[in-house]
Amino acid sequence: MKLEPACVIVCPTRAIIAGDIDDPESDISQIIATRTVAARKPQKDTRPKLFYAGIEGDFLQPSMMEPQPSHMFAEHPPDANLHANEAHRNSARSKPGAARVVYDVAHPQPWGLIPAFYLWTKSIAAGVLMVAALLIGLFASTHPAPGGRFLLTTLAPAAALLFTGITTILLIADLHRPERFYYILLKPNPRSWLVVGTWILILYSILTAVWLAFGVEFPGQVRLPIVVAAAVAGACSAGYSAFLFAQAKGRDLWQSPLFLWHLLMQALVAGAATVILLVVFSGYPHIADATDGDRAIIRASNLLLIAGVGLSMLMVLSELLLTPFSADVRYAAEMILRGRLRKMFWFGVVALGTAAPAGLLVYALAADLSVPLEVLAAVMSLGGLLIFEQVWIIAGQAAPLS
Repeated sequence: MKLEPACVIVCPTRAIIAGDIDDPESDISQIIATRTVAARKPQKDTRPKLFYAGIEGDFLQPSMMEPQPSHMFAEHPPDANLHANEAHRNSARSKPGAARVVYDVAHPQPWGLIPAFYLWTKSIAAGVLMVAALLIGLFASTHPAPGGRFLLTTLAPAAALLFTGITTILLIADLHRPERFYYILLKPNPRSWLVVGTWILILYSILTAVWLAFGVEFPGQVRLPIVVAAAVAGACSAGYSAFLFAQAKGRDLWQSPLFLWHLLMQALVAGAATVILLVVFSGYPHIADATDGDRAIIRASNLLLIAGVGLSMLMVLSELLLTPFSADVRYAAEMILRGRLRKMFWFGVVALGTAAPAGLLVYALAADLSVPLEVLAAVMSLGGLLIFEQVWIIAGQAAPLS
C-alpha cells in the first residue's frame, strides 16, 4: 500500500510531489529528468532528496538573500539582527530586485560549549605525550636528571590519561542519547569519524597506560617503541576531529584543509604549556637549583610553546584573511574578524592567548628562566586555545543553511 504524506494530499495544486526518485517510472523521477530543477548545495555531494522546480539555484542559497530586520506573521530568530548586520557588511546586497528573506524561524546552533571543551581537553591529552616524546628524542643521549626523567616517564602520561578521561566524559555528555554510547562499541558504523575517533582514543589510552606502567615499574625508563607508538596515536587523537567536523558538509568553515594542521599545532601548544605547568607545580627541581639537563628540558618546552603559538596563529590568520573559497567561509571570517566574535578573537586569542605568552617566554628565556612568567604564559596560552575553540565552533555554525 502506497501512502503519500499529508502535505501532498491536502495540496490542491500538486505543488508538492513525493515519490521514489530511484524508480525511473515514478512521477517525481520523470519530473527531475524532464524539467529544470535545483537542489541546495549540490556541490556537497550529499545525494539530495529534495528538489525545487521553477526556481534558480542561487535563490536557494541563504547567503544570496537580503536579510530583513523584521518579519510579518513569522517567528524571528533571537539573534537575527546580529546576523543581518554581519550579512550587510559582507556585501552590498541592498538594492532593488534583490531576493529578500520574508519568513524565517529560529535555528539554534546544535553545538555549544561542550565540543569546545572537548577539543581543548583532547589537545592537552594528546599534546602532552607528543611533547614528552619530542623531549625524550631530543635528550635521549644526555640522560636528564631524575627530575626530568620522572616528568617525561610518569607525570606526562598520568596527565595524558587524566585529560583523555575528561575528553571521553565530554564526548559522551554531548551525545543526544548518552546512555547509548556503548552502541559505538557494539554496533559501530565504521564510516563515522565519531566511531573511528572513539577507537583512536581507546588505543591512545592503552598506549598511555603502558607508558605510565613502565615509568612506575622501572622509574625513569620507558621503551622507545612505546614512546613512538604513543606519540603517533596522540597525533591521530588530536587530528581525527578534522575529519569528524568535515563530515558536517554544510559547514564550510570546517571543510578547511588546514583544520587538521590547526589541531596538530594546537596539541603542540597545549602539550608544551602543560609540561611547563607540570615542571613548576610538581615541586622538582627548583629552577635555581636545576641541573643542566633539567634546565634544557624547561628551555625546550618554552621554545616549543613559542613556536606553537606563533605557527598556529599564522595558519589561522592566513585562512581568515586570504580569499575565502565560499560565501559561507567569508561570512564566518567576517564574524570572527569584524563581527560579534571580534573581541573574543583579537583580545582573547591573538593578544592574550598568543602575543602575550610568546613575549613573556622570550623574556623568561633571556632572563635565564623565570617561573612566574612561565606559569603565566602557559596558563594564558591554554586560555587562548579554549577561547579559539569556542570561536571556531560558533563561527562554523553561524552561516544559515536554509
